[in-house]
Amino acid sequence: MTTLSDTVYETLKRRSASNIARIQEFLRQPSVASSNTGGPEGAGLLASYYRALGCQEVEILETDGFPGVFAYLDS
Repeated sequence: MTTLSDTVYETLKRRSASNIARIQEFLRQPSVASSNTGGPEGAGLLASYYRALGCQEVEILETDGFPGVFAYLDS
């Protein structure tokens, strides 16, 4: 009998290469608050990940500093 945790672990194993690539892409994105570098680009990249996940609502929130990202997924 396959349990939910077995299914989760199998899914993680099957998607590990693409997940690692996505993490590497995000870490390569320059985003340094002290030099005011890459904030909007980093927020856009994060928002694109949430949209790809199927979030019903994704919004980039402008602030006095770096933008924030709000996402909502009802699953």
